[in-house]
Amino acid sequence: MASGLLKLATLGGVAASGGGIVAGASMMSGSKQEASAIQKTSASVEEKESLDQSDDSPSLEPKAPVCIIYKADIPVPKTGTSREFKKLLERFENKDGFFSKLQGVENETQIKKDVKEACSGSNGKKNKDGNVYVWQEGNKWIYSTPMNEKDWVKETTVAQEFTSRK
Repeated sequence: MASGLLKLATLGGVAASGGGIVAGASMMSGSKQEASAIQKTSASVEEKESLDQSDDSPSLEPKAPVCIIYKADIPVPKTGTSREFKKLLERFENKDGFFSKLQGVENETQIKKDVKEACSGSNGKKNKDGNVYVWQEGNKWIYSTPMNEKDWVKETTVAQEFTSRK
């Protein structure tokens, strides 16, 4: 009977330790499943660093700055020597669209030069947040640096009577 009891105790111990191993393995595999689920739904640190670096890297082709040309009505005197626009008549999405309208004007070469320089902010010519304001008097187009120091399209006192053109 003692040997039967010894066999039963040994068998019980083996069964208990086997059950413990199985239970432990089950817990470990459950943890791995949770961890893998997290990894699948979020980017790893390496991936985030890779994305951050690609955002900061310069592109191969530099983008040309946006330059919108507004044809304004002839400016009116304000106070002293200052003038202001009361109406914006046309909007050109880029300088090429504006240049296509200049066929046959007296100062075509000069106004193209002025607008190109204003768009790039070179030779003392200015634009305001990429906007360039010009007007027409007879068969001549006028660009004036002082009239491009204010962003007229944002002024509530300036009527916007234009349709956009490319």
